[in-house]
Amino acid sequence: MTALCEHLQLDKVPHFTTLHKAAKRFSRGLIDALIAEFLVARRIRSLHLGIDATGFSPTHASHHYTRCLLRPQRKCGPGRPRTRRRMRRFLHLTQFVELRTQLIAAASPRRGPRNDSPLFIPTAKKVRVPQRVAVVEADRGYDAEKNFAWTVEKWKAVPRIRLRNASLSVGRTRGRYRKAAKRRLHRPGRRPKNHRNKCETAFSVIKRCFGEAILATSVKMQNKEILFRLLAYNARKAAASLLLEVFYGALSPQPY
Repeated sequence: MTALCEHLQLDKVPHFTTLHKAAKRFSRGLIDALIAEFLVARRIRSLHLGIDATGFSPTHASHHYTRCLLRPQRKCGPGRPRTRRRMRRFLHLTQFVELRTQLIAAASPRRGPRNDSPLFIPTAKKVRVPQRVAVVEADRGYDAEKNFAWTVEKWKAVPRIRLRNASLSVGRTRGRYRKAAKRRLHRPGRRPKNHRNKCETAFSVIKRCFGEAILATSVKMQNKEILFRLLAYNARKAAASLLLEVFYGALSPQPY
């Protein structure tokens, strides 16, 4: 790639471990700030956020290979045959997505499997953008009174978190803000459409374009690798939006 070396003004190709050493020196706070900067640059007046979680595989090994590798061993002596525990660990990623632009606002990688609801507030604290949050949408996995309270008190936003027991009456529902959300459901008129499924679109694009297997071995580098993929996704999304603006701007009639 001589053209790339000339553009970067490099006399020789760097060693293959250069990027790995540079990634180690990056702090997670800096990567989180770079991810949010794409959303800050859009200068949207109000944010329409959605939260969801997905999993990444910590290895390239297929599920069939893992099952064959962890089969119980044959009995070689007295007693029960020794069994091996099946691998079920994966990397759990929770992220806030701006549903209109599909840009990622914040993310929190953890080890899985685990519950989604306790990661709502830690991930929400990472959303540091000057825009006002207007609406927060989530599925039933985030139905907790503390999540409703954070959305209303901290962000002054409308929580559109689906309730687990939506058929119960308001009197049998626990929590002040959960009761208010259920009253909004029973109001006459057309219900607002839930666009939370656009979070799944962002997950699909990340896994199809950048892969769903994590190559790093240590926990620290695995978390950074996921965040670097989210940074690349935001850059790809911003570049596509810029190309569309230039394309449609060229098609518009120019004044004489």
